[in-house]
Amino acid sequence: ELNLIRAQNNFNKSKADLQSLIGLDLMEEYSFSDQSILTEIDSSDLAASIERYKGQADLTQRALVSRPDYKSAQESFSATESGVTSARSGYFPRISASAGYSMGNEQLSRISDNKTLSWGIGLNWNLFDGFQTNQSLQTAIVAKRNAEISLAQTQRNINVEVKKALLDLDAARKQYEVSLKGLVSSTQDYRIAEERYNLGAGTLLDLLTASANLVNAQADKVNASYDYVTAKRNVEYVLGERSY
Repeated sequence: ELNLIRAQNNFNKSKADLQSLIGLDLMEEYSFSDQSILTEIDSSDLAASIERYKGQADLTQRALVSRPDYKSAQESFSATESGVTSARSGYFPRISASAGYSMGNEQLSRISDNKTLSWGIGLNWNLFDGFQTNQSLQTAIVAKRNAEISLAQTQRNINVEVKKALLDLDAARKQYEVSLKGLVSSTQDYRIAEERYNLGAGTLLDLLTASANLVNAQADKVNASYDYVTAKRNVEYVLGERSY
């Protein structure tokens, strides 16, 4: 009874958190359901997940292609590379070119009588700028190195996340399979205890114990189902296939 009270309280608090999160009135009562989350997981789904999420190296590459955080790190690194190129350009001369063409006259009908064509090329080379170019270049190189380290760290983080997610999924799948076996065993034990009690060969305590074990096995199956669904969605998330 104490466990029931605690479970009901946790359930009500979770509902309150959800209502607050999605902006519903906390004074109203709501029922929530998600048809995509099933407590009965088909064996074909388990087999499909094994086939789909095998090969950590390939999955990591899929994550690197899809993950927005890795793309952001790549773009930051590319930007710092451009920054180094831009800073180094201060050591080289700058060439500019210009051209112009004009017509003019006091009378509009004779405006084409006076034509002017001009063009020119300019060269500007700053031989000494007080080491400002060198300072800018060194700053850009440091920024590039930091971005490179950040990119490598992001890749390592993704590798770890993918590996952990796959391990969790494999463990959740095995736990669900074990919970099914436990449920079958507890169901058979309960039937035997019930039959023995009806025949007078068993005690009420044996029947109550078998019933409690059956309830625990059912709860283990439900928990294992949700653990599997959570682990599967976490794999999708770390691969960049799901945004939540």
